[in-house]
Amino acid sequence: MATILVIYHVPHERLGTFEPALTAGGCEFRTLDTSNPKADWSVVETFDGLVVMGGLRASLSSRDTRT
Repeated sequence: MATILVIYHVPHERLGTFEPALTAGGCEFRTLDTSNPKADWSVVETFDGLVVMGGLRASLSSRDTRT
Protein backbone atom coordinates (compact mmCIF):
# COMPACT_ATOMS: atom_id res chain seq x y z
CA MET A 1 0.00 0.00 0.00
CA ALA A 2 1.39 3.39 -0.99
CA THR A 3 1.66 6.13 1.58
CA ILE A 4 1.17 9.65 0.26
CA LEU A 5 2.41 12.81 1.95
CA VAL A 6 0.00 15.74 1.70
CA ILE A 7 1.55 19.16 2.26
CA TYR A 8 -0.82 21.91 3.41
CA HIS A 9 -0.04 25.62 3.31
CA VAL A 10 -2.90 26.79 5.51
CA PRO A 11 -4.21 24.96 8.59
CA HIS A 12 -7.89 24.87 7.51
CA GLU A 13 -7.15 23.22 4.17
CA ARG A 14 -8.17 19.58 3.60
CA LEU A 15 -7.90 17.04 0.78
CA GLY A 16 -11.45 17.51 -0.47
CA THR A 17 -12.14 15.29 -3.49
CA PHE A 18 -8.61 13.89 -3.38
CA GLU A 19 -9.32 11.99 -0.17
CA PRO A 20 -11.87 9.48 -1.53
CA ALA A 21 -9.79 9.01 -4.69
CA LEU A 22 -6.63 8.23 -2.73
CA THR A 23 -8.50 5.94 -0.36
CA ALA A 24 -10.24 4.11 -3.22
CA GLY A 25 -6.86 3.64 -4.86
CA GLY A 26 -5.60 1.89 -1.75
CA CYS A 27 -3.44 4.75 -0.53
CA GLU A 28 -2.87 5.91 2.99
CA PHE A 29 -1.99 9.53 3.53
CA ARG A 30 -0.19 11.60 6.10
CA THR A 31 -0.10 15.37 6.36
CA LEU A 32 2.54 18.04 6.83
CA ASP A 33 1.25 21.49 7.75
CA THR A 34 3.74 24.12 6.59
CA SER A 35 2.07 26.77 8.75
CA ASN A 36 3.34 24.85 11.78
CA PRO A 37 6.84 26.08 12.64
CA LYS A 38 7.60 22.66 14.16
CA ALA A 39 6.72 20.73 10.97
CA ASP A 40 9.12 17.81 10.50
CA TRP A 41 10.47 18.11 6.96
CA SER A 42 12.85 15.20 7.44
CA VAL A 43 10.00 12.76 6.73
CA VAL A 44 9.46 13.94 3.14
CA GLU A 45 11.78 11.36 1.59
CA THR A 46 10.07 8.42 3.30
CA PHE A 47 6.81 8.55 1.28
CA ASP A 48 5.74 6.90 -1.97
CA GLY A 49 4.01 9.98 -3.35
CA LEU A 50 3.36 13.65 -2.75
CA VAL A 51 0.35 15.95 -3.01
CA VAL A 52 1.02 19.66 -2.50
CA MET A 53 -2.10 21.66 -1.78
CA GLY A 54 -2.21 25.26 -2.96
CA GLY A 55 -1.98 28.24 -0.69
CA LEU A 56 -3.80 31.46 -1.34
CA ARG A 57 -6.12 31.48 -4.34
CA ALA A 58 -4.29 34.23 -6.12
CA SER A 59 -0.61 35.02 -6.24
CA LEU A 60 -1.61 38.68 -6.48
CA SER A 61 -3.91 38.52 -3.46
CA SER A 62 -2.21 41.50 -1.83
CA ARG A 63 -2.92 43.64 -4.89
CA ASP A 64 -6.33 45.08 -5.76
CA THR A 65 -6.93 43.72 -9.28
CA ARG A 66 -10.43 45.18 -9.74
CA THR A 67 -10.82 47.46 -12.72
